[in-house]
Amino acid sequence: MIRGKSIRLRTVRETDLDRLYSLLIDIANRGDFVPLRIPAEATFKRQFHETGFWSEDYGRFLIVNATEEIVGSIYFFKSIPYFDGLEIGYTMFDPHQRRQGIMTEALSLCVDYLFQSTKIHRVQLIIAEGNIASERVAQKCGFTYEGTARQAMFERGRHRDMKLYSLLRHEVETCLPSRLFSSGTTQDG
Repeated sequence: MIRGKSIRLRTVRETDLDRLYSLLIDIANRGDFVPLRIPAEATFKRQFHETGFWSEDYGRFLIVNATEEIVGSIYFFKSIPYFDGLEIGYTMFDPHQRRQGIMTEALSLCVDYLFQSTKIHRVQLIIAEGNIASERVAQKCGFTYEGTARQAMFERGRHRDMKLYSLLRHEVETCLPSRLFSSGTTQDG
């Protein structure tokens, strides 16, 4: 478990599967920028039983509050084989908990974890044009805007431009507000 000031990141447990699945398929609470794809429940549970949503190039953390309520999810994956880096995606499940700094804290914790536990040199975010909240999260966490991929994603009946933000390993020291493991944080699931 990775402890922050107001939230914790932890891996998915088997007892979380039903709740997590219901949160992931709740289109009404996804917001305007989360893809509409819905995983089949059998596929979702099979993936958990085969991998635990964790491998060398992929991992999913749940974002939980002090009472262990699941408030969001943050995950990383290898998007481009020749990049020495990982892409990070995230979502807040409850619209009422957005704009409270939770995702900024979760992203900072996740980035710090990745740079301290893997050899990767780069993490990146790909953010839909118009997603001002995610751009603010990226900027608060020290990510640099690299450019726009024009009409790169088809979603909700139209093509969207996608903005690319990145953070390099050596930039973490100057950009993240606190060091994860120097504050006594533990990593157990």
